[in-house]
Amino acid sequence: MNVVRGLDSVCLSDSRCVLTIGNFDGVHRGHQRILATGKKRASDQDVPLAVMTFDPHPLEILRPNDPPQKISTTAGKLRHLESCGVDEVVIAKSTPSLLRVEATAFIETVIVDRFRPLAIVEGFNFGFGKGRQGSGETLKQFADRWDYQVELVEPFKQMLDDGDKVRTSSSLIRSLITQGNMRGAADGLGRPFALEGVVVEGSKRGRTIGFPTANLKTTDQIIPADGVYAGRVAIDGAVKKTAISIGSTPTFDGQLRQVEAHVLDFEGDLYGQALEVEFVEHVRGQKKFASIEALVAQITQDVEQVRNLQY
Repeated sequence: MNVVRGLDSVCLSDSRCVLTIGNFDGVHRGHQRILATGKKRASDQDVPLAVMTFDPHPLEILRPNDPPQKISTTAGKLRHLESCGVDEVVIAKSTPSLLRVEATAFIETVIVDRFRPLAIVEGFNFGFGKGRQGSGETLKQFADRWDYQVELVEPFKQMLDDGDKVRTSSSLIRSLITQGNMRGAADGLGRPFALEGVVVEGSKRGRTIGFPTANLKTTDQIIPADGVYAGRVAIDGAVKKTAISIGSTPTFDGQLRQVEAHVLDFEGDLYGQALEVEFVEHVRGQKKFASIEALVAQITQDVEQVRNLQY
């Protein structure tokens, strides 16, 4: 997969392509449906499938005091796009000037001049241009003029715990993650939610009570609700079950929120290593214990529960 950073560095107009545009945060099952449709069209017409995405998220520019937290890192998003068969990814820098471009001008100066697509594949609620005034129907209005076709894909829907069936979206998945509902998040993503980070030194308290942990320093990804989770991590090609704790270690009157992973049946030094920790299931909420002995007894139960879960 070829990755191009910046609109000024791309010109696919000679080869043409099938194009889809979006943030693709999480590359969830709704995105995957769009990409699968685009890939089939691209293969049928023997042209590349191109994705135009944005960095940073446009809402970081438009709503700087309340930007959305990322489900995936940029590197993670690129890996997932590649796994969906994308051939070309163009990462456009979100700037105030780009976000002010009117919808019709965006079609001409960005979509047509840079990509000259044979087809544009989008979700049914796609919006683009200044104030998201452009839509799938806007694209269709100019299809004959610019010699492209438009296909709008129906959303993927998932069942929630209360029995409601709702449209999968990045916003929904963020909400499920912050609730600690990792099975719901995985249902929407088509895979477990994963945090990426580097192992850094922590308080080293875990090793003194018999449960050493890898303290994960993350970047700007969304963090699940405080609590204990069952998960897994790949170390040197071996997948290990992992008990993950998120919180501020209230038993020790901690103040700093941390992500700590106890890797089952592993001995070794992980400091400085980049890890991708998958979250499979919520085990329990975080709480303060009356004594270290009570905490150790609970952690022992947590680890055994993680070990015995089938995943």
